[in-house]
Amino acid sequence: MVNKFKDMIFLPIETSGEGEVNAHSRVQMALGEAKVKAKTEFEQCLKSTGKSLDEIRDYIAEHPELHRPFYHVPHREGVAGTAAQFILHVSDRMDKSTRSWNRSRVPGITVPNAA
Repeated sequence: MVNKFKDMIFLPIETSGEGEVNAHSRVQMALGEAKVKAKTEFEQCLKSTGKSLDEIRDYIAEHPELHRPFYHVPHREGVAGTAAQFILHVSDRMDKSTRSWNRSRVPGITVPNAA
């Protein structure tokens, strides 16, 4: 298993009951390692979007559907973390809304002020 998935955190645990403290310590270390990997993946995904975290947060604030607990975020192959998946999805939505706004504009036509 470890040979097939090189980045996987593998944690064999003894269940005999004698090594409870040892098992607890190993689980804590594995969780710490997982946290570091998730944070690194998040930062790499954010950097790949070319957007700042503040830009992403502003977009999320303007779109309440992204706040729903059961909002479906599509899975991307090769990305494990939920936060990284969400950042990539929001970035894609931002890009699509920008492209559709640019397409909807007709060159040379101005909209008069309503005042």
